[in-house]
Amino acid sequence: SGETRGEAIQLARLLPAGRVLAMVDDGGARLLDVDSLQPIGPRIETDGLIWIGHFGETVVGLSIEGRIVAFDREGQRTDELGPGELGPAGGQLIAPRFVGQVPGSDLVMVIGDRALAFGVSHGKIEVAWRFDGQVDLPVLTEAGPLTFASIPSEGQLVDQLLDVKNGTTRLYLDDQLPVAGSSMIAWNGYLIHQAGRVSAFDLDGRPLWSYPADHRAQLVTTDGYVVVFDDSTLTTLS
Repeated sequence: SGETRGEAIQLARLLPAGRVLAMVDDGGARLLDVDSLQPIGPRIETDGLIWIGHFGETVVGLSIEGRIVAFDREGQRTDELGPGELGPAGGQLIAPRFVGQVPGSDLVMVIGDRALAFGVSHGKIEVAWRFDGQVDLPVLTEAGPLTFASIPSEGQLVDQLLDVKNGTTRLYLDDQLPVAGSSMIAWNGYLIHQAGRVSAFDLDGRPLWSYPADHRAQLVTTDGYVVVFDDSTLTTLS
C-alpha cells in the first residue's frame, strides 16, 4: 500500500501494468505506481477532465468544456477532439457527459443534447457514429446493445430503438415514449408504462401483452420476468 501527498485526488482509475491515473485538485492528472502511489512521469495537463477511462494502453478523458483527449501511458497527448467536433456535422454537444462503455462492444458513448460513440485505435480517437437527438443509456439485448432515442422532426419528437453499435435505427415506435410514465428495455423486448397500463413489445415492435398498473407503480426486469410494485402489491409477469 502507498500514500500520495501534496495533491488532493478527485478521481482515480486503475490502469493495466500496475498504474493508476489520478485527477488532482487543480484540474491536472498524474500517473501513479499502484503499489507506492508515487508519480510516474510528468504531470498531465488535462484542461479540467471530468471523466477518465482507458482503452488498453491509451487513457481517454472528457474535459469540462467538452473536449475528448487521449494520452499514452507516459502522459503524452496522442489525439484530441475539440468541442465543435462532437456533434453531427461538426456541431457542439450541450452539457456532454460520458455514459461509459457500450455493452457488447469496444465503443464509449458521450451524450448531451445529442450523442456520439467512439473507440480508440493505436492512440487515435475514432468516431463510430453521431446522432442528432437525445439518447438514453444503452442496454444489452439479444439483438445487441440498444437504447431509446428521440429525434426532432416537423416540430415533434420521433421515438425509436437505436442500435448503439452503429448508430442506426432498429425500430421507429408507433407511440411516443411517455413523459409522465416510464419505459424500459429488457433482454428480448421493451416495456412502455403509461395511461394506467404496462405494455410489453418484442424488439421488432410486436405487442406481447398489456397489464393494468397505476402510474406510480415501479417496474423491475429480472431473468425474463417483469416485477410490478404497486403500493403494497407485487405482481410478477412474463
